[in-house]
Amino acid sequence: MFCYQCKDAAGGCGCVVKGECGKTSPCANLQDFLVRITLGISVYAAHANELGAFDGDVNDFIQNALIATMTGVNHDVQSIQSLIHQATGVRGLAKTLYEIGCAQTRTEPYALTGPWDVTPVDDSDLLLAQAELYSIPLRRIREGEDVVNQQELILYGLKGIAKVLQSQTKNPREYRLETRFNELLDFLANSPDDVNQLHKAAMETGRLYMEVLEAQHDETHPLPKRYENIIDKENPCRSVTIEINGEEELSEALRFIKAYRSHWLRDCEQKSITEWSVDRIEPFGLNIQFNWTNQESVSFYLAVRSIGIDNIHMHPHPAFLKKEASPTNYTRETASAGNWE
Repeated sequence: MFCYQCKDAAGGCGCVVKGECGKTSPCANLQDFLVRITLGISVYAAHANELGAFDGDVNDFIQNALIATMTGVNHDVQSIQSLIHQATGVRGLAKTLYEIGCAQTRTEPYALTGPWDVTPVDDSDLLLAQAELYSIPLRRIREGEDVVNQQELILYGLKGIAKVLQSQTKNPREYRLETRFNELLDFLANSPDDVNQLHKAAMETGRLYMEVLEAQHDETHPLPKRYENIIDKENPCRSVTIEINGEEELSEALRFIKAYRSHWLRDCEQKSITEWSVDRIEPFGLNIQFNWTNQESVSFYLAVRSIGIDNIHMHPHPAFLKKEASPTNYTRETASAGNWE
């Protein structure tokens, strides 16, 4: 097995015998395989969504299947095997949804296929052997370690988003956001290896997390007292360090960061500051420290990076994450758009 999706990865590199969380090797490999089958569902769902065809049950299964592979959620081998076989049926439903969308819009359906197009065997022992083919170590051999690390970074961010989507209490459903969620999974389903495209997808994952939180929570109530008076309206570029402890603080911290960033952008406008170089200390004057636990922490990390904040430190440092150089010509305009190009 190999798993490095949480802070307890053995030796800071990854669990290879048994997960620190208690996950066994068969469970780890089956979870990786479940993700692969679920990505296949998202391919049909994304194409159906593009044609205006939606199915809440299909989206729920995609999101709950990803949640089942999050840290500490489901370590039962038989349960994961059952989900894998259910996923095959749901993929058929998603394919039918896509075909309905094609018929309604008089669009010729594509014969969709790719690395995600795999059918699990019925025999339990053979299924374990089949699942191992989709494990992270073998993917690293086929696709390269750096590419797989970036793919997993996006996947973990999407798992965190799935958790938030499934906690929603508002009606009607936010199909606009779920469509973008499916599109990002569709991107991952085809084993992308272009580093620039992977980076763009990671930043889009971060932006999506922010929008999902905004749709789920009331953003008009005052910020917690711990953030009061931190925003210096006269000099928003001063250096500020904030510490985040626990998943429950992520949403409020992100609200504060966006508010601080807005003050920084207005200050730049007044001072006609349009760009900086890599030798300048953190552009927004923020130094963010947080102890991460599971995959929603990765969603938060990507959200902060997507709005141009580089100086963010996750403790302990994730094994799947490498430090990246800051862009050399990052302008106020691109900061406002949240682009990293």
